[in-house]
Amino acid sequence: MSQGFISKDKFPVLEDVVVDIAAIPVLSDVIEDAVDTVFPVLEQAVTAPPPATPEPPSVPSAESLARIEVELQAMTRKIVDDIVAAHLPRLEQELRDRLDAQLSRLLRVARR
Repeated sequence: MSQGFISKDKFPVLEDVVVDIAAIPVLSDVIEDAVDTVFPVLEQAVTAPPPATPEPPSVPSAESLARIEVELQAMTRKIVDDIVAAHLPRLEQELRDRLDAQLSRLLRVARR
């Protein structure tokens, strides 16, 4: 066995397997009453109920649209506030660092 391949001797290919076709059972041999079974005949046609017609979507009123807009604006404000609150400490530190660096540069220039 080279390069990790499995030899043909260990796992035979499907073509190499000999199958006795006579040993495969037929359905009528397995279910003995299959030939004698009589299935009931439907004597009356079954009618399906008529399909329901969908109602057209209702158009929202101006008041409900205005209320939805106010709610969306409130949710948007909350999301922005949450984002600002989460990032504000990092932003403040960054501004402080930049201001300190700028102040140091200005003081060095003034001393010359």
